[in-house]
Amino acid sequence: MKKGIVLFMSAVIVLAICLKTYEITSDTARHTKEFIKQWETNQRTEGTFSSLIPFEYDQMIVFNPSMTKQEMVTLLGFQDVHIKESEDGMHNIVFIKENKITAYLYGYHSFQVIIPDGKYNQSQINKMTYTQHHHVYTIITKIVTN
Repeated sequence: MKKGIVLFMSAVIVLAICLKTYEITSDTARHTKEFIKQWETNQRTEGTFSSLIPFEYDQMIVFNPSMTKQEMVTLLGFQDVHIKESEDGMHNIVFIKENKITAYLYGYHSFQVIIPDGKYNQSQINKMTYTQHHHVYTIITKIVTN
């Protein structure tokens, strides 16, 4: 009887972990789709960078294409399935909320984002502006990056 209860409780715990993982992954995918749609449909030629981000976040990391996965994990500060190495010309940007990736932009898209590599906090992002011409976004950081 005790073994049955322990087995049942173990199954419940595993199921709860799986459901939470699915919830986090589905939220991340939804935020990413919203982000891409916002950039693909934007008609403004300039504005604030934060106006193009339709979800909550604490920070953003723009990875350099030459970084290894281990270097990206070190910069990020935690391991995540969304972290992948990229090539020149590919987007590789993650948005983080409470030490979890809430959205990511990876690969080639119908728009191009030109932004310096680095780790940016909410305050720095709020100071950024952009110009856009034929879906090429140039992000003006107004801050010094490393």
